[in-house]
Amino acid sequence: MTIHLNTIEYSFKIIHNLLQKGIIVNKKQLLYLSGVISAEKLLKEETESYMFFQNLKTMKSCIDEMLSMSESKIDTMLSKGHDWANDHVSGAKTSLEQVCNWIKNSNHEKE
Repeated sequence: MTIHLNTIEYSFKIIHNLLQKGIIVNKKQLLYLSGVISAEKLLKEETESYMFFQNLKTMKSCIDEMLSMSESKIDTMLSKGHDWANDHVSGAKTSLEQVCNWIKNSNHEKE
């Protein structure tokens, strides 16, 4: 990524003005304010664990899609020697439940 001198000078002005007001920004926020990265990229990577949330969205999308399908057709497919799919869903359910319970319990401890 190439950053021009004008962008750096502008960034320092932004930092100076924000610090005078007692506002602290992180590197990505500064890059956004300087016009180096887009708002979409800033929001996408706003949290350190953005991939965690992206994975949850992907899982939800897959679940919604499968639940909209015919249960009888899926049951027929599974009964024709594809019980591996049931094993994968069972394992994913167990893992997801463990993470969910950990987060729920952690949130109650902080409140």
